[in-house]
This record gives sequence, C-alpha cells and structure tokens, in this order.
Amino acid sequence: MTVELRLEQRKVQESFELVERTVSGLGLELVDVERAPAGLLRVTIDREGGVSLEDCEQVSNQLGHLFAVENVDYERLEVS
Repeated sequence: MTVELRLEQRKVQESFELVERTVSGLGLELVDVERAPAGLLRVTIDREGGVSLEDCEQVSNQLGHLFAVENVDYERLEVS
C-alpha cells in the first residue's frame, strides 16, 4: 500500500468520525461518508421514520461550520 493511499484512507476515516459525532448529536444515524471526484463529500443519513429536507439542511449547515473549523478539504457537500 502506498503512502498516498494510506493518507487518503486516514482522511476518510477522520472525516467519518467527525461527521458521525455531529450527525448522532442531532439524533440521526450516519449511514455513509464518501469522498467523490472533484472535491465532492457525500454524506448519507437516516433516522427511524425517514429523513426530512430540514434534517439534511441542518446537517449540511452544522457540517459546513465544523469543516471550516477543522480545515476539512472539500469543494462541495451533499447530504441525503
């Protein structure tokens, strides 16, 4: 395994842990965090009874602030 691959895997794990703490604090379940091409960070959430647009908006706003403080490198954030 190359150093670059290990660094990327560590970034994904750190992002997942940050997102998981934030999402669970909002009473939601984190399903997945995916780093896609072109700087897209895709976050998938769930809760019993389903997720509303307001849930996605709240998570997006919270993560935007968190990522600014933690210097998480991304271009776009998608929450669904």
